[in-house]
Amino acid sequence: MHSAYVCVNLGIWFYYKSLGWLIHATANPPEQWVEAWAADGAKRVFGLFFGWLYAIIYFIVWLLPLWAIRKVVGVRKKNRRSNQALPYAAKRGVGDAGCSQNKFNDYVEPG
Repeated sequence: MHSAYVCVNLGIWFYYKSLGWLIHATANPPEQWVEAWAADGAKRVFGLFFGWLYAIIYFIVWLLPLWAIRKVVGVRKKNRRSNQALPYAAKRGVGDAGCSQNKFNDYVEPG
């Protein structure tokens, strides 16, 4: 969060700094450049007060695909776990899971 705030403010600062260097390096700079360089107050104030807003919007936008990926991976893991819990014969489709062909369910009640 803090790094996004710093990046937004540094981007604004470097933009106006480079525009100032360009104006001072040019012999006869266009009036459009000079006006853009002189009218920098609102953008800098917006960056200082609401620079964190970019980070939140970016974070929320990336939460949606990450949430969908976690759901898909979670369903696949759940299916894999439930498939591993089945006895060997049920996985192969041999016989019924409760019949004596299944070597995991050969429990006989005493008596």
